[in-house]
Amino acid sequence: MARGTANFSSGSAKALIRLEPADVPRIQIDNFRCGREQCHVRFQAWSIMHVEISVALDRMKAIRCPKCKTNNVLLGEGRTLSEDRADRDAYFQGEREPGLTSRKNWWLEFGEKGSSSKFLFNMLSEIPDIRLAVPSDASDFRRCVLLLDLIPEWRDKLELRMAKAPDPWPELARNWDSLERTLRKESPDLDFFKDKPTSFGGMLQIVISSKKQ
Repeated sequence: MARGTANFSSGSAKALIRLEPADVPRIQIDNFRCGREQCHVRFQAWSIMHVEISVALDRMKAIRCPKCKTNNVLLGEGRTLSEDRADRDAYFQGEREPGLTSRKNWWLEFGEKGSSSKFLFNMLSEIPDIRLAVPSDASDFRRCVLLLDLIPEWRDKLELRMAKAPDPWPELARNWDSLERTLRKESPDLDFFKDKPTSFGGMLQIVISSKKQ
């Protein structure tokens, strides 16, 4: 594919942009979103790897929204709860009760992931993971909430399983319900483009900075 070409279709489908010739090593980043208020489309982009930071940043700055062409793009899809559920429904094609393994595989391939949600997934899957990561803001916590919305049966195991994790996860797990209620009160659909959580961040910091009892 030639430099700068892109494929795009409207609706919930994602676009594909390749910024480099086919013979240049690159990685796929499946988590960009247009930051323009009237657009907010999700899309995929490519950038090169094994280069100096300055070169990589220049490539990132060259990314444009495939729909409106703005360079106001955000790293991370920022999926809302309804968008995430719609993506799942489309994948499972109306299957009433996808099994746990199927849902875990969907998340591994298509779910919006961050380091803290990956840590949570591994702990609840009982997969050893020494790379501690903790949600530090509303966006990190949102990704964890999307995971638990996909696999709600893990909520009953959250406090027990995360009691085995390093601090501050045990305290986070004990306060999870109240934290989530606060976030959902400020942003019911977890739509941070529309709703800006204000009190949640302070509450989260209080919890993660508290000492394990």
